[in-house]
Formats: sequence, structure tokens, C-alpha cells
Amino acid sequence: MTIEERAQLIEDIERSAGIRRDIAEQARLAKEFDLAAAWVELDELDASIAARIATLNPPAGPDVELSA
Repeated sequence: MTIEERAQLIEDIERSAGIRRDIAEQARLAKEFDLAAAWVELDELDASIAARIATLNPPAGPDVELSA
């Protein structure tokens, strides 16, 4: 993975987190907010992130430390 690809992946992970926060906030504020429709963009982004992560390393075992 190049430096640019890694930077893009990190940016997309941050964007995913932001979308989740936005969805939660909108759902909290507006009863008519369409959660299912809002989740479509998030699903697409998360699928893209997962596909790129899968190419980096084999699946981690249960004893892998996630903090850096």
C-alpha cells in the first residue's frame, strides 16, 4: 500500500465515523429521518474500506493489540 493509498484509507475511515455520528444526530433530532436511506452511503463506504483492509494482511488472531 502506498503512502497515498494509506492516507486515503485513513480519510475514508474518519469519513465513515463522521457519517455514523451524523446519522445518529439526525435520527435523534428528526423523527421522520430515513435511517435506511442514510445507511446506504455508509454501507458502500464501509464495504470499500473492508475490501482494502482485507488486502493488507491475513485475518488477525484474537490476541492482536489494536491500539498503537
